Amino acid sequence: MFLGPALGFFIGLISGFSALLLIRTAAVGRATLKATLAEITQLLAIPTFCFGGPWLTSSLFNNIDLDDMLPTYAISLSLTFALVAGYPLIMLIRVTCDSMAQKETK
Repeated sequence: MFLGPALGFFIGLISGFSALLLIRTAAVGRATLKATLAEITQLLAIPTFCFGGPWLTSSLFNNIDLDDMLPTYAISLSLTFALVAGYPLIMLIRVTCDSMAQKETK
């Protein structure tokens, strides 16, 4: 009953802060393709690490009806991610669009 919203909130926080770290890493310096791919790989490994890998998640969720949990999980995940990373992502999109528009006018 409460697992969907709680899990969505937890994964939303992890995903939101991971996105913020990725934005910060990309904005701070000149990132090479190799460094960027390494950073993305490390960030994508965080949720798997938090749940102990596939063994723990498959045995933990073995008796839970995922169809009942999925709607509340998705809503909670979306709202939490939007609260954590929404504004910085919108500003990144805006800066990127502005820089692309300036390149086209030159």
